[in-house]
Amino acid sequence: MRDSGGTGSAGSVGECPARTERAAAPQRCDRRGIVMQCSEMRADAASDAPRERPLASFAGLAAIVAVVYGAQLAWQHHVEATRGRELAALVAPGDLHMIASDTCPYCVVARRRLDAHQVAFSECSIERDPACRAEYERLGSPGTPAFVVKGRHLVLGLDEQRLRQALQQGR
Repeated sequence: MRDSGGTGSAGSVGECPARTERAAAPQRCDRRGIVMQCSEMRADAASDAPRERPLASFAGLAAIVAVVYGAQLAWQHHVEATRGRELAALVAPGDLHMIASDTCPYCVVARRRLDAHQVAFSECSIERDPACRAEYERLGSPGTPAFVVKGRHLVLGLDEQRLRQALQQGR
């Protein structure tokens, strides 16, 4: 046996005092004096290495955010399509009339959404149709689009929940 010059005590990490020159695998002692083999020393050294690079962890975080955002968009599309189908099932021809303005961006959005979900509705423009303008003023609507449901209920804006409620009240 070879002594490491007095530095290999049982309480320190270093050359094991029990190591022989003929031993095939390098050894060292841990704090308790237990001999560790090469594979254990490699694992011990690997645990001292830096964990991850910041760029790699940022890329992983960005991937997670992208997946969550994509799932949220897919869910919103699913919910909107389901609500559109439900509304289309409730509306019979002549039940829904939209009073619109040619310069109203909300009227364009409402028209596109109703068309996309194949909801049956009629429409008039307060700028081009004097009868539509008179009905708009008679109802006292503060803006457009204004929906007249079954000739009785006024719903301002494309509020699908209120439209469903007004359609169900008439049944």
